[in-house]
Amino acid sequence: MGIPIPRQRHPEPALVALIALALVAAVALVPLGIWAFNSFRPGSPPPVAVVTPTPSPAQSPTPSAPPSPVSVVATLHGKIAISSGQSGSGGWIQFPGGAFTADPKSNVSIQGNGWANGLAWNAAMNAWVPVNWYMVRNDGQVYAFMTWTPNGQTVQVVRKNGSTYLLGALPENNYGFNALGAEPEGVYVTSGSGQGGLWLLDYSGGVKQVAATGFWQLAAFGYAYGTVTPFVPQGGTNVIMRINLKTKAIANWFSRPGLESRVVGVTLDGTPIIEASNTTTAQVWLGTQNAKLLHTEVLDTTRQGPVYPGYQPQAAIYAITALGDQVGIWVATTNGLYLYTDKSGWELASQTTGQLASTIQ
Repeated sequence: MGIPIPRQRHPEPALVALIALALVAAVALVPLGIWAFNSFRPGSPPPVAVVTPTPSPAQSPTPSAPPSPVSVVATLHGKIAISSGQSGSGGWIQFPGGAFTADPKSNVSIQGNGWANGLAWNAAMNAWVPVNWYMVRNDGQVYAFMTWTPNGQTVQVVRKNGSTYLLGALPENNYGFNALGAEPEGVYVTSGSGQGGLWLLDYSGGVKQVAATGFWQLAAFGYAYGTVTPFVPQGGTNVIMRINLKTKAIANWFSRPGLESRVVGVTLDGTPIIEASNTTTAQVWLGTQNAKLLHTEVLDTTRQGPVYPGYQPQAAIYAITALGDQVGIWVATTNGLYLYTDKSGWELASQTTGQLASTIQ
């Protein structure tokens, strides 16, 4: 019958489940006990919860105000000569401040039968001379003006030592000549009659016609500027021409639709300073090849500007004279004397205005 095998007894299923659940709980509590032991050991601070802030939407930085431009006028130290164009009216605008001081030494006059428009300070002669600034040769050794002789109109030249002499006579069949500028090679003269024209009277007595037509406004630092006709109807547009005084090449140089343009001065490299205006608006331009607008002014049409060669009676006058020097571009207007620089733009330099008579000294 063999050896009998005892029958195995299996635990009840409910008991097995209870034991398994107890084992799982014990295993889960082991890490918690280790954490509690390590975290609450003597001398250790309690744990601190670290909260990561929720990123806020990106905000644009508050724009800062642009820096105010530095005033060139406020930093100037020197003086510039100015006058009303009449003998004895000259004086100095002092910087800083822009105050005017009259100079009795400006009471000078043209000799003989001569005539001119303006006063200028000639630094080389250390004296006022009775012509505008463009009629003083670049080196300051002579100045010139128109005069009458028995042979007709010509130019009289005054040397630094005070001696004078006459240049060659202009054509007798022309009249109304006006001197435009004293250059190293001679004095340039234009005619306001007929078809106009431009002549060079050299210092040795020679006379040469440079252009047979054109009504020229200014000759200085190697160039002359003018127009085809002396005037245009109100509201008309004219064109400023430029002639290279060395090559004699003529080109249309500047024009603005609906505005009448005229050259009121030049810089030391011969670039024109131009006013383009009608009865309500005046613009001041630097006449480079790509012209640069310096300022726009709404005109007071009740204001009557001073009268001078080239004055257009139907237009309100804004710019009187202008010149460019080592500081910037000076423009004397009916509202005061202004200085334009690339650094500071258009600035009022002085309430005193008139015909500029020197660069800054």
